[in-house]
Amino acid sequence: MTLIFDPSVSPDYNILAVRARQWRGVDFCVALYSSSTRTWVFSGSSFTYLSSIIFENGVFLDGKIYWPTCLSEISIYYDCIGHEFVPYPMPHDRLTKELLHFGEFGGHLQLVEFHDDCIRYFQVLELKADCSKWFVKHRIDLHLGVVDFPEMYR
Repeated sequence: MTLIFDPSVSPDYNILAVRARQWRGVDFCVALYSSSTRTWVFSGSSFTYLSSIIFENGVFLDGKIYWPTCLSEISIYYDCIGHEFVPYPMPHDRLTKELLHFGEFGGHLQLVEFHDDCIRYFQVLELKADCSKWFVKHRIDLHLGVVDFPEMYR
């Protein structure tokens, strides 16, 4: 389940639940709860479940809910206005849940990953506004912080 709430727009909220159309089925759909009407509405839009989608990390941004995937170059978002699932690219197919931070910052969707299996470096990637690709927003070398703050290293 994902909370859809932006207090700058409205005091009302929605809850989005992704569920199987049939018991043990592979086709999934969305149920949307509205606090203003106190009802659940089931979307006609569906998608075939990808085991790599991490539904517990949904991020609400600009009327869409984005989910990351692991070990896949593609994921999906749900357009809450158009009521449809839309594919979007992941940066590459080597992301794992353990190395992933996925969230919104400053109105942009960002992903943090450690670089090449080394916890000394990490990158902050940002999805372009048109959802066409990711770009490196920041490269951070933690070793530089240890030089200035040696108490970080233990």
